[in-house]
Amino acid sequence: MSKKGFALQWASQRLRDNKELVSKVVIKYGLALNNVSKRLQDDRDIVLKSVRENGIALRFASKRLQNDKYIILKAVKENGKALAYASKHLQKDKEVVLTALKQTPLAFQYIDDIFKKIKKLFLIVLKEIIICFVILIKNYKWIKHLF
Repeated sequence: MSKKGFALQWASQRLRDNKELVSKVVIKYGLALNNVSKRLQDDRDIVLKSVRENGIALRFASKRLQNDKYIILKAVKENGKALAYASKHLQKDKEVVLTALKQTPLAFQYIDDIFKKIKKLFLIVLKEIIICFVILIKNYKWIKHLF
């Protein structure tokens, strides 16, 4: 099997549905989940292996598994932007959102509207942090002498 799992796209349906083969591929290239059978895109073990390697593989999981909190947590822990592929219900889950944001602030764009107040607060805090950095940069020569 190819290093990046691309060969699965040309494999027969029988091979795309072979759990043992697919398991070996998705461990090394999670996005290969895109090229496996629908049955295996709904297989919890296969999807977990995929999202642990690449959280964005969640995009190719079944709707049922995109609503599985354990799988979503593993996906967003690997790549916070995987939040985009979680069910709407789990995009409102505080633990899921915080895990995604810890992994990357870029997950911010995928959080549910319920967190808008938090977004505003975050932007206010970010603005203050930027102001502090600007002040530090302007006073770099003075600060440099302290160390």
